[in-house]
Formats: sequence, C-alpha cells, structure tokens
Amino acid sequence: MAVGNYNFWGFSDVITSPNSQTWAVEPLDFHAFARFGPGYFVLFGMFGDNRVAITTDGKNFEKHDVTFSNSNDATFGADTWVTVGPGGFIFSSPDARAWDPRPSGTTLGLNGVAYGAETFVAVGDAGIILQSGRVPQTKPLLSQAGFSSQKQLVFVLNGESGREYVVQSSEDLAHWVDWMTATSGQTLTISLTNAVHFYRALPRNP
Repeated sequence: MAVGNYNFWGFSDVITSPNSQTWAVEPLDFHAFARFGPGYFVLFGMFGDNRVAITTDGKNFEKHDVTFSNSNDATFGADTWVTVGPGGFIFSSPDARAWDPRPSGTTLGLNGVAYGAETFVAVGDAGIILQSGRVPQTKPLLSQAGFSSQKQLVFVLNGESGREYVVQSSEDLAHWVDWMTATSGQTLTISLTNAVHFYRALPRNP
C-alpha cells in the first residue's frame, strides 16, 4: 500500500496492489502518510489534519480524531505506536486509537523515529537525537509449548484478552493462507509433515 498524490479534493490518495502490478486508488479525506504495524496500516494526518485512520485493506478506514497534527514520522515496536513532529512532540499508543503525549524535553522539530535494540530513537532539527529507555519486545504471539503424546507440535497463542486472531500458514514466507482463528491462551496443535511450513498469528481486527 502507498499513500501519494493529492486527489480532486486536495487530499491524499491511497493506492493498493495485491501483486505490485495492478493498482487501485481509494480517495482519503485528509492528508496522510502510512506506516505498517501488527497486521494493519495506520495513516497519520499531515498539514494540520488532526486525524489518524486504521485500515487492513486500503479500502475501509476506521478514522479517529487526535490532538496532534503534522506528524513527521511514526513507527511501531514493542506493542507500541510512536509518532513525532514539530515542536518536539511525541505521542504513543498501544492501538493507534487512543494517544498519550510523552515529554521530549525539546521544542526542536522531530523528523524521524525508529525502534530497534529494545529502544525508540527520534532525530530532528539541529542534529538532535533522543533515545527512550529500554522498551523490550513482548513474547511472540505464537510460542512453542512442546510436543503432544501423538508427536504433534503444540503452540500457545499469546495476545490481548478477548481479541480474536487469525493463524496463517505459508510454505515460502511470501504467500499466506488462513489456517484457523484463535484467542489468547488457546493451545494449537500442528501435525508434523515432510513439507516445510511457517506459521504466524495476526489480529483479526485492528
């Protein structure tokens, strides 16, 4: 998915493709840039548009008004969204819906933010670099619990209580097929075969 040229109304267009060859355009009613998180995209408002939108397909958008505008960059790590912008603003959110301001200690504009090595780093005007404290990743959504008496692999789904997840399988890490739905704490068993399979879990709804 990409967010690019302004449409007839002066806002951004969302451009999606299933194969990087055929593209479809969906109009958006505010200026935005996109960042990808745990199974969904978040569109962050720019040019004074105090909004964010969540989408899993680039066609349907769950929109929320926010107190910040003119986001310059955003990233997702350790189950947390972080966005930065002019005047040194930093906001964080666990789900891209409710956002909390975080003190930055500067009024210099922040232009970029990234997560790695269990910390967030923001960079901005006049060469300023800000680094958060340690923010470790939580355990993976799928963790191996052992083998069953029938020599099947046993996994446990870790996630938010009450949220439904879709477990997918793949043979090449490029093409994924829905295998089953599950909730946090549920045990999954996988029969061993000679073929190589990969598995992942994604939130069914952002």
